[in-house]
Amino acid sequence: DRILFRPLPYANAQELVWFGMKAPIGGTSEFILEQNYQAWRKQPLPFAAMTVTSGAQDCSLSELNPVRLRCMLVSEHYLSLFGYRPLTGRDFREEDSRAGAPRVALISPALWRQRFGAGDITGKSLAVDGHQTGVIGVLPENFETPALAAVDILQVLQLEPNKADSAPSLLLTAFARLRPGVTAVEARTRMEPLFEQALQSVPPGFRKEVRFVIHPLRERQVQDSERAALLLLGAVALVLLIAVANVANMLLARTANRRKELAVRAAMGAARGRLARLALTESLSLGLLAGVCGLAFAALLLDLFRQLAPAGIARLGQATLDWRIGAFCIVVTLAASVLFGLAPAMTHAPPEILTGVRIAGHRRQWLRPALVIVQITLSLLLLCGASLLLQSLRNMANAPLGMETHGLFSAYAQLPDSRYRQPAQRTAFWNSAMARVAAIPGVQASAMASSLPPQGRTQGRIFSSIYEAGKPRPVGKPTGGMVVVREVSPDYFRLLRVPLRQGRLPREREKDGLLLSEQMAARMFPGQNPLGRRVVLSGEATLEVIGVVGNVRNMGLTASTDPEIYLPANPERERQYLLLRADARVMPFVTQALRELDPRLTIDLETLDDRVRGMRARPLFQSTLLSGFALAGLLLAAIGLYGVVSLLVVQRTGEIGIRVALGATASDIQAMMLCQAGAWIAAGLALGSACGMAGAQLLEGMLYEVKPGSPLPLAVAASVLVLTALLAAWLPARRAAKITPVEALREL
Repeated sequence: DRILFRPLPYANAQELVWFGMKAPIGGTSEFILEQNYQAWRKQPLPFAAMTVTSGAQDCSLSELNPVRLRCMLVSEHYLSLFGYRPLTGRDFREEDSRAGAPRVALISPALWRQRFGAGDITGKSLAVDGHQTGVIGVLPENFETPALAAVDILQVLQLEPNKADSAPSLLLTAFARLRPGVTAVEARTRMEPLFEQALQSVPPGFRKEVRFVIHPLRERQVQDSERAALLLLGAVALVLLIAVANVANMLLARTANRRKELAVRAAMGAARGRLARLALTESLSLGLLAGVCGLAFAALLLDLFRQLAPAGIARLGQATLDWRIGAFCIVVTLAASVLFGLAPAMTHAPPEILTGVRIAGHRRQWLRPALVIVQITLSLLLLCGASLLLQSLRNMANAPLGMETHGLFSAYAQLPDSRYRQPAQRTAFWNSAMARVAAIPGVQASAMASSLPPQGRTQGRIFSSIYEAGKPRPVGKPTGGMVVVREVSPDYFRLLRVPLRQGRLPREREKDGLLLSEQMAARMFPGQNPLGRRVVLSGEATLEVIGVVGNVRNMGLTASTDPEIYLPANPERERQYLLLRADARVMPFVTQALRELDPRLTIDLETLDDRVRGMRARPLFQSTLLSGFALAGLLLAAIGLYGVVSLLVVQRTGEIGIRVALGATASDIQAMMLCQAGAWIAAGLALGSACGMAGAQLLEGMLYEVKPGSPLPLAVAASVLVLTALLAAWLPARRAAKITPVEALREL
């Protein structure tokens, strides 16, 4: 509901768009350069308003009780574009965005209550990353960023006017409100000339890889969550259809056992329409009662699902059972009740039944087997999807990372304020921190790094900007994608157990040596020995290649690995990762040792196993849900098959007794019943296999190293279904084999 149907919580949300350029340097998100923003805001645009943000980043309140928060820089019209007003205080003004103006911020209601007791904010300030920032207002309670990122502090973005195109530029995320009557497609067409003009300042080889895009805000927000939501919605619909077929079969069986009762009613004057209304009334009563129970059960499960669900699923935390959901479920329940009540309602019981004469050739004998075949078909479709996702999850779990994460801890720390403004001060702090941590008993090894895999890159260079010293700099060539650049201390490779393929590892305090990943070495020096070559990184001083190490998965668990360059650790940075191989019991002492250096330090501790496990959490959640639906469908189909075969045994009791009297053995009777059920199973398997192969294509974007047409998942799903269906059919068939001629005579 929240992903697909619920209106976005913004004023006139249908007018909002997310726009920008897609390029290798922007990762997965669209961006515009700050020079573009400065120039475009002065042009006549298809937008009624436009705003930009630099995205949510970690920040710290460097006070006696330090805490890490999420901060975001935004332009002055950010709140008004989305229809928000501050809960208290004022919004940003144009003078706040001028370069050199005093720092000001809007804070979240939670931070307002925590730091200021929800009191007056006039004249209040916070030390954000060591800079005194005036608090001018409080964000509304219902505030939500369009990127769905949690934000504690909004700061105004201060840009320099008339910045030269050749000057370094911020990458900004842009949003706009369309003018009345303008569509996103029309807006893109009208923005193309400005986009082409902006490309003139871009290197020629780069221009071919940049495109301009405009997305409606909802479409851009949900992204791959929409596909997962549609998949689960489809799975729910299939389970509902299986349940409908199951209940219809049960009611048909019940109707068959009430034929004499219905014949009596007809003989006493009940018209066929009245008997149909009776059947529909019974099915509606059952459906409504089940619907109410289902809603009550859903209310209990919803909290459980929210707790089990991983982060990153759009709007899952906002899911609630309200009148809209209740009304939808009741309407669907009523529709399903009518559907599964139609077949029994259309059944006619002729008065001749009351004479004791057996009416041969009952009509609609084909309907119950047809419903069983439908159940088996839909169950196989669900099982096939679940099997594909589970195999994908298995492949993801077994995918080589290129490193050993077990027993590794990371401590991410950020220096709190301007006391560390000088590079020498930062260097002294990190050197002291590393020495203190390494001296803690139980810490076996330690290292420092600017970022950690397998999370996405935090530093990168364009491949074409890296070249061998002494050779001409590439001009006009395509970018070649991105290269991950990671600054690490010498023990980093031993700690993560990244294998050395060639050369040697760096020594302590070695400043001019770099290492390449195998992928980078193969791309930069194909068929050559890279050792001893000197490399230029974006015009900087040359560095010598001293070694080649194995590839490490550095763009998540499912994305392709980027080539990587390892530089010596830079202790002049404000933020660092401290890597430790240690027992979990020593981690509080690590925090204590770092806080002794500076009590205002904010520290995030985690295990690398947890980091990897968190990346598998979302596929695991989706696979678990779909597997649950598949098992529910399989159980319902098995119950349906069991019921139909049981009814068949009752209806053929006389025939079975005669066969036994004529010499048929118990195994003959079982084989006869199982053959009939087997024909239904085979028909369901044939239809389900065709549907499963077609439906698997819908999962293509959610699979990892599994082809949608792979026969193994289908074979596994079919095997599970056949075994379950045969067991469901064998139980009543076994009962049929025990029928004696005496029992059969009573039925004749």
